[in-house]
Amino acid sequence: MSFAYAPTAIDLTGLPVPPVLEVLDSEAYIQQFLNKFVAVWNRFRLDDPTLPTYTAQNLEGESTAALGEALAFVRTLDRGRVNDAIKALLPHLAEAGDLDNLVLRRRLKRLVVRAADGNRAALMETDAQLVRRYLLSFDAPAAGSVGRYLFDAVSAWPGLGDARVVEQLDHGRAGDVDLVITGEAGALPTDEQLDVVREKVRAKNARKAGVSLAVHKAKQQKYEGNLLIVVPPNGPAPEQVRADAQERVRKAALVRALCGGELPRGYLSGAAYGDGSNVLRVIDRNPVAIQPDLYSVPYLENLTVNVDVAA
Repeated sequence: MSFAYAPTAIDLTGLPVPPVLEVLDSEAYIQQFLNKFVAVWNRFRLDDPTLPTYTAQNLEGESTAALGEALAFVRTLDRGRVNDAIKALLPHLAEAGDLDNLVLRRRLKRLVVRAADGNRAALMETDAQLVRRYLLSFDAPAAGSVGRYLFDAVSAWPGLGDARVVEQLDHGRAGDVDLVITGEAGALPTDEQLDVVREKVRAKNARKAGVSLAVHKAKQQKYEGNLLIVVPPNGPAPEQVRADAQERVRKAALVRALCGGELPRGYLSGAAYGDGSNVLRVIDRNPVAIQPDLYSVPYLENLTVNVDVAA
């Protein structure tokens, strides 16, 4: 049986910047001030032609230019404050206390991941984890729904990396539901974390009556990457290109570190190219292809990226 690659995590990184957020440009504000000053000054000269003639260019050395710079600074602060106020209302841009207040509309509060202990401060749910739980809360309308299982799982364990609900259409067993979970980056949950999730999703008001619900640790499909990148002789420093390519490959591997994640052949080498401007060729010394399995998570155990300079 084949499965479509469909991450349960909501990827917010590709969202465009909202048009309502203004790009701050103090130089443009100064120029706008000078242009407006000249326009107003010319109206004054209509009544009194003896007044000197000014242009935006010859004002640059005058005290008026200093005034324009000061006003532009204040205007930048004001418009930045407006941007911050708008961000506080958008879940993927809000931070800290702003986010805490925003999620109250869903009756959510930031969770304590680890209570304060001795000299250690309490470890709280991160902004990213809270945003994920907030967005999942909209898909949790009723007990026994896929959205409810996912929401309850991340509520029980904020450090959850991914979860997958496997039901009859997937495994063919009537009345059985499997919840498969991983930690972040494909790490396996501990027995304690598994039990916490199991207790939450199996609560009487969380699952459907008459349904058997099992919670499983995902199996790690471990793999290693071994790439050689060839760079042009007159480009950037080879070591920097190699480091950048390695970082891209690691990030690409994390994107697929999900239950049911698929790793097509050539996926890692494709990530190593980036935009192709600094990498001529990528030689994959250990080609990897992992088929999707809802009970498994692709896990990059080791990555080696070497560099060679083309002749």
